[in-house]
Amino acid sequence: MKPRKPKKYNADHVAHTAECAFQRAIIQGKYSIVRRETITWIDIELPVDDSASSRGQCVDLIGMDSKRNYVLCELKFRKKSDNGNPIEATEQLKGYYENIKKNATELNRIELGHTNATQKIDWEKVASSNTRLMVVANSFYWDTWLVRSRNKVKLIDNNTEYYSVNIDRNEFDNQKGDNKYYSPKMPKEGLEWEEKH
Repeated sequence: MKPRKPKKYNADHVAHTAECAFQRAIIQGKYSIVRRETITWIDIELPVDDSASSRGQCVDLIGMDSKRNYVLCELKFRKKSDNGNPIEATEQLKGYYENIKKNATELNRIELGHTNATQKIDWEKVASSNTRLMVVANSFYWDTWLVRSRNKVKLIDNNTEYYSVNIDRNEFDNQKGDNKYYSPKMPKEGLEWEEKH
């Protein structure tokens, strides 16, 4: 594995209004509430494969729960067009986790993490069986998928948690307005996530 330690992530100069904005709003909010528990967010978009490419396999969001277990999130945000489904997202997330288990020692050696991350990541601990895997998406993503998959596919993966964030699909378009760049913020109604079964 080649060292690819990123310097900083940018959350104040964002042009996007979909998944990237969603990710930046979550990390800027510093925490989310799931099952009445606070998850504190540490870092975003970290490459965990051994391709040495900045566009390689990246974990969307890394956090820590109240028991100090790590949380890995795969994020999805739908406004209009299709951007995959939660079954594919689950497989993607599990692939990242397997790469972390394979590369944990090297990830620790290079101290992989952005310089503006809220804390240093212990990748050996991320590779443990206590790490929580979450697929998280806006409510429109889930509503669209449920209509398409009715009576066809169910979310059954005992090792993955699924959550919906209740924000309008145009939230970030509205925040950006006519500006070229903006700083995405999570509205109050998006702080507490609803579990999907």
